[in-house]
Amino acid sequence: MSVAQLVQQPSREHLLYLTPCPKGRRRTWFNRSGNGIIAWINRMMYSNLSKGHPTFTHFPTEDQEMWFRQFAQECTWNPDHTNFIRDAFVHKVVDNFGKQIFEWKQKWLINKVPKSFNNTV
Repeated sequence: MSVAQLVQQPSREHLLYLTPCPKGRRRTWFNRSGNGIIAWINRMMYSNLSKGHPTFTHFPTEDQEMWFRQFAQECTWNPDHTNFIRDAFVHKVVDNFGKQIFEWKQKWLINKVPKSFNNTV
C-alpha cells in the first residue's frame, strides 16, 4: 500500500491534518510549534537509526521511505498532496537532523578536548 493510499484509510480523522494553510482544529504544518512533529523526528533519530549518517539524504532510500511511512501513521493529509508533503517532510527532517548532528559534534568535541587545554583558554 502506498503512503497516498494509507492516508485515505478510514478512521484517521483523529490525527493531525497537515496543510500549508492550517486553519481550524487539528490542522497544522511543519513550521508550527507545539504540534509534535519535531519531537517525533527526534524520537526517530534516537531510536530508529541502524548506523550513523552525515545527513538524512545519505540514508538509504528504503530508510527514508520507512520514516515517511511511519510519519504517515502519526498525521494525515489530502492524498493528492503526498509528494508535496513528502518534500516538506524531508526538508524538515534534513534541517532538524543537521541541527542535532551539530549539537552532537559540539558535545563530542567538548568531551575530546584535553582538560589542560580547557584550563588555558
